[in-house]
Amino acid sequence: MKYIPSVARQAATAAFVSLLIATLFLLAGYAFDW
Repeated sequence: MKYIPSVARQAATAAFVSLLIATLFLLAGYAFDW
């Protein structure tokens, strides 16, 4: 595996975490849509 710059890795991690949180909020919105 090639070396990934820390900035790119940090940006990818932040994007993945934000996407995961958005998915969780979306699922929670569907689950608790009263």
